[in-house]
Amino acid sequence: MAGKYKYLDFEDRRKIAKWYLSGDRPADIAERLGVTPATIYRELKRGATGELDRNQRQGYNPVLAQQTVQANFKRRGRVVVEA
Repeated sequence: MAGKYKYLDFEDRRKIAKWYLSGDRPADIAERLGVTPATIYRELKRGATGELDRNQRQGYNPVLAQQTVQANFKRRGRVVVEA
């Protein structure tokens, strides 16, 4: 049985940012989006701002994460569809 893969889109990243800033746990965010908690942890690392948010956790910026994903797709040759 082949695994099912889901790429996060910009709207998903905006939801992650909103929920994370409101104090939700990454496991709860993952459940809402239907992905694994590891996916959310990787996403938070991808969009890390280097500063702490109001919850004293690593800040997350969905725009930065989206730019990183698009740069990675471009580097490896995948065609990126702009949202």
